[in-house]
Amino acid sequence: MRKRVGIRRTAMVAALVASVVFAGPAAAQDGAKKAAADALFAEGRALVTQGKYAEACEKFAESERFEAAVGTSLNLGECHERLGRTASAYGAFGEAKRLAALRGDTEREAHAAERREALEPRLSKIALSVPSKARGVKVLLDGRELGAGAIGAAIPVDPGRHVVNAVAPDKPMPFDKEVIVGPGPVTVAVEIVFPGEKPPSDGSSWNMMRSTGVVVGAAGIVGVLVGGGFGIGAIVKNDASKAECLPADPTQCSLRGLSLNRQAGTYANVSTGAFVAGGALVGVGVMLYLMGGVEGVKKKPKAEEIQIIPVVAPGFGGAMAGVEF
Repeated sequence: MRKRVGIRRTAMVAALVASVVFAGPAAAQDGAKKAAADALFAEGRALVTQGKYAEACEKFAESERFEAAVGTSLNLGECHERLGRTASAYGAFGEAKRLAALRGDTEREAHAAERREALEPRLSKIALSVPSKARGVKVLLDGRELGAGAIGAAIPVDPGRHVVNAVAPDKPMPFDKEVIVGPGPVTVAVEIVFPGEKPPSDGSSWNMMRSTGVVVGAAGIVGVLVGGGFGIGAIVKNDASKAECLPADPTQCSLRGLSLNRQAGTYANVSTGAFVAGGALVGVGVMLYLMGGVEGVKKKPKAEEIQIIPVVAPGFGGAMAGVEF
């Protein structure tokens, strides 16, 4: 019986010694992490008081890496928001809310939730879609791979430059696109179409060519109206000039009559030029509109294929549009 008691005591002592031996370094390591986190947090707060928010954000982020804390996440969110990084601030306040809930800190949980909700109407987002039938498509946003659930969803991002990449096993060329996202609220849609693929049609007949046709045609109508206005003005000026001339000799006129006659000539030239240019623009506009709706057109015109050609007539300047195929 004594022998068993002795063995039991020996086992207990061994377990106690082991716990002390292994717990010591672990506790020391945790203490070092906390000390580093506290020091970085203090540096971040000092930088905030100096208005150096970019540097402060780096300190808070590093402090959070050593030890997650509600206060650190709140300060990080505040810092990001001041720099206009709405998505980063949104995420930081969300983390603060989560940590506060775990610790039962209802006051700071509510504060974090309020700050997060206030940012929602100001968020900038990117919505990625993959219409390609390629299998195994891997999509990356700013170098981070996205899961299937993120495709088609509006993902909050900080305003600024972002890079979208996509690869697929059966596609020889990757998809690479740089996107500039402005301050929110805004959602930028990015359709991932691999090189060589044709973007899916939305079934709409309203395309770039038709839009250009409407604009050009409208400009032509304005030109025709201007021509009509100056034509009427020319007639009025000419009639007024005749009243200042001798009935027996229309070439003998007063100075006012000569001035009115010259004005009538100028108005007539402008009217002719406006009618010619306006009519031409209306014709080009109708052509572009009709061609834009014809099925079987192999490609839509690119911006560089639509040319604006100057038109000059006496007393008038205008333009015509042309399309290369």
